[in-house]
Amino acid sequence: MGRWHYNVADLSWLERTIASAVYAAPPKGSFDEAINYFKKAMKANSKDIRHYLWLGKSYYANGEDSKAKEILSKAINLDVNSNSDQILKNEAKELLAKI
Repeated sequence: MGRWHYNVADLSWLERTIASAVYAAPPKGSFDEAINYFKKAMKANSKDIRHYLWLGKSYYANGEDSKAKEILSKAINLDVNSNSDQILKNEAKELLAKI
């Protein structure tokens, strides 16, 4: 659900216009809702780097840079258990460097 809200909130004007033409009303989503879902996901599994990365992305997209930095810093300190985790960790490092 967090990714749904993130992706819908991140739609461009053109994408929203197309969605409005296809559906009776464009889908609704917000970065605030994404943040809420990612926080819940972190409570359910506090060792999954995906939740930290996406929470950090959501904070960043919502203009909450200090919170994004805090969460992304935690993400890069998590243990890597797979190649996928390493890719996510690298993505967190790249976003942290941009902020």
